[in-house]
Amino acid sequence: MPYETVFLISLRLKPVLLVAMAVPPIFLTYTIIVRVLYKKGIVSNAIRILFGRLPISICGLLTVVSFFMFFVYLSSTIELVSAYRDGRYELTEGNVHVIHKQPEYGHDKGDVILIDGVEFEVDYFGLTKAYSQTIAHGGVLKEGAYVRIYHSDGQILRIDIRSDQQPRKN
Repeated sequence: MPYETVFLISLRLKPVLLVAMAVPPIFLTYTIIVRVLYKKGIVSNAIRILFGRLPISICGLLTVVSFFMFFVYLSSTIELVSAYRDGRYELTEGNVHVIHKQPEYGHDKGDVILIDGVEFEVDYFGLTKAYSQTIAHGGVLKEGAYVRIYHSDGQILRIDIRSDQQPRKN
């Protein structure tokens, strides 16, 4: 039976991550500019309170944290992509059995699925490039689907689904 690859890990970054990373440095730059303008007497004292040392410190801290999180995310992504490309993964094939579904808005653990005795957790809100599309968000790992999963350390690197189980496109 032929398979179709429906997910393959890549180095492409999630746009939401790039936006989240850009906000603290942009705000930090803005607060520093306003602070400098205040010192030159161009903006009022009320503005100085909003953009004083504490907001600058908070923005600076958030900037450092966001860059740290980005590098952790990037290094784990490179490791997962390398594991796939170098063949350092396990292959599990069989019917999907859904043990737990993550609610659409989170606040619970991810989808927990069982394939041929191997348990996986798929968390839509996790910071990973591995497969994270839960059932509530249109994921393909639904009850009864026959799939082939390439995985490393519990992270799903590739999903092949039997072609006869693919939804028809209009």
